[in-house]
Amino acid sequence: MGDWRVDANQNLLFQDEQRVSLEPKAMAILQYLAIHADNIVTRETLFDQFWPNQVVTADALNRAMSNIRRALGDSSNNPQYVATIRNQGYKLVAPVTVLADPRVNQHQRLVKNMAQKAAQKTAQKAAQTALPTPSKIQLPKLMTAMSLIVVSVVFALLFTFDLLPTQAHSTTASHLQRITYDQAQNIMPTLSPDGETMAYIAKNQGQPNQLMRFKNEQTGAINLGDKSSHYSYPVFGHDDHALAVISEKAGQHKLVIFTLNKHHQIDLLTLKRPGAGLSWHPKQNLLAYSQAHPTTGKPVIFTVHSQLNQPRVITDAGSGINDQHPQFSPDGENIAFIRQFGQAQQALFVTDLQGNSRQISDDYSRILSYVWLTADDLLLSLDSGLIKLSLSGQITELTVERNGANIKPEFMVYHHPTQRLVFSQTTNSAQIATYALSGDGTKTSHLLTQSQTRDTQGTISQNGANLAFVSNRSGQFQIWLRRGNRLYPLKSTKADRIYDLRWSPNSKMLAAIGKTADEYFLLICHFDNNTVVKQSLNQQPANLIDWQNNKVLFFSQKQLSRWQLRQYDLNKKQTAQLTDLDVYQARLTPDKRRLAFINSQTTDIWLYDWQGNPNLLANAQQLNLRRNWFVDNQFLYYLKPINDLSQSQLWGIDLNNRQQKQLAQLPALDLTSRPQKLIYNFTASQHSQLDGDIWSVDIGL
Repeated sequence: MGDWRVDANQNLLFQDEQRVSLEPKAMAILQYLAIHADNIVTRETLFDQFWPNQVVTADALNRAMSNIRRALGDSSNNPQYVATIRNQGYKLVAPVTVLADPRVNQHQRLVKNMAQKAAQKTAQKAAQTALPTPSKIQLPKLMTAMSLIVVSVVFALLFTFDLLPTQAHSTTASHLQRITYDQAQNIMPTLSPDGETMAYIAKNQGQPNQLMRFKNEQTGAINLGDKSSHYSYPVFGHDDHALAVISEKAGQHKLVIFTLNKHHQIDLLTLKRPGAGLSWHPKQNLLAYSQAHPTTGKPVIFTVHSQLNQPRVITDAGSGINDQHPQFSPDGENIAFIRQFGQAQQALFVTDLQGNSRQISDDYSRILSYVWLTADDLLLSLDSGLIKLSLSGQITELTVERNGANIKPEFMVYHHPTQRLVFSQTTNSAQIATYALSGDGTKTSHLLTQSQTRDTQGTISQNGANLAFVSNRSGQFQIWLRRGNRLYPLKSTKADRIYDLRWSPNSKMLAAIGKTADEYFLLICHFDNNTVVKQSLNQQPANLIDWQNNKVLFFSQKQLSRWQLRQYDLNKKQTAQLTDLDVYQARLTPDKRRLAFINSQTTDIWLYDWQGNPNLLANAQQLNLRRNWFVDNQFLYYLKPINDLSQSQLWGIDLNNRQQKQLAQLPALDLTSRPQKLIYNFTASQHSQLDGDIWSVDIGL
């Protein structure tokens, strides 16, 4: 294939004197593409072939294709080997020559032996199904393609078979230990440097989030701090006796340090808004945290000395970018952090203490959590599972199983001396519900969906006959439709992320923003002819606003350091810029006369009547606006989290006199999912906790 030869048996690629290794899964996919070189191979086919009967996100395939292109020196924009066929799949575009190889017979005999052993193993497993089996942890589980592809001069072995792990680590059930057993949702664990003490956050519905200290099973967990305060992101210092945490009481957020041996508390800093992450330098009294930039208001990474009230900005990027969840490296020379570019685009970055940052991971739809393993390696938890990532960019897929299912930790801490990973994993669901615009929403809500999965982005058509929402019921995010008692998914709507669902005025079309890999697109469902149209928006993040009429959609999209207000004409199939305004997120009033929008700095919310200059409506930073707001012709409504996200309030801002007032008390609602105004109520996504505890496992990476 071009100048490359590929030995799939050894997972190696050769070009002249150059030798490049490729991970087994990516090699197997490259082999499959070569076998079907004259055809387009759909993404669905690759998922069926290489992740059968598994619930994985598109990130798994995106990562494999990225590894293939990186190894070949290929580019998705100018492909010489593997081309992306938009909205269809992939195609091998380089010429392939297939020659016989003397090792074919040897491999065929090996395949036959493997099949026999697999059959024996299956029979043994069937005989043991009635017996309890211990939990199993496999680290890492790498799949090896046991066939040979020779590309360019040789491309051999046109047969496929089951892939076997080339490297695996098993442990007994005793190595996977459950640490907490109570009824609370226990999250955010942190370990003291000696590994003897753990602190964590205990969440109970309707109560403040408590800061807990756990030393051993005999003494159990004890409460630290003020029981009327909400706590988050605890982290130990480097001497076992100091613990930093973010606290909130009566709307005031602080960075607090507890001296455990003296039972003393120090209020180090007052924060403008809730923080997202906290880390303590392994050798110095230096803390890293995420907070609003004093000028732009967007989240950036700060450092502050634990004995000096002098915060210092470490990171600062373009408009609409958020930096959160910092963690010092084990040697203290770097800080890793998650940078969010848009609604469904995140990547892991590393900065030194002088602020020189660089991206070290691919873009993902969501990074659940991460932790440093060494000064050069990190462990990432994604929707697709765990990966080990080196600062050089090398990726290794890992599998840790609990009760036969892969774990996906939402918070992790790694104790380096013992190579012990402590993590919390919660199981939550979300349902679409309606709430009254005033009063006690906990008593007037009505569920529209009910499941143990995540149903979000609910929207009801103008004629009231249809409910559309996004759900992962099928294992991947997809648009679902409810008509009366019928509930079914819409074909051709699967994506990594789908958001901003909006019905057309005539209720015959549904529009949304979708994201697959690094591509954003307008997703338009036509119900009169049952077709789905995907209009590519390229690689720049976008937010859907609303329908201007049945032929024109308004949306905003990032262009360099600003966001533009744009429109899409369904008849002409063309996009065009509308104004020079900096429009990040926006809502169109039902009468189409006014546009409420947030600028890319997310500092202010403006009202625009399509003439002259927009008028300032409120400070978006103070309101903590995310996607949690909607409008009608009179009010801007927004959901306000209280009690550290355990409850919500509905507030309204009069569009004419700008006065604010609280309208309703509500349960915990999804602030990243866009609510929809109905006549006398609104729809939103309500969270439900299924379980959540803290576990530990010895991984020995």
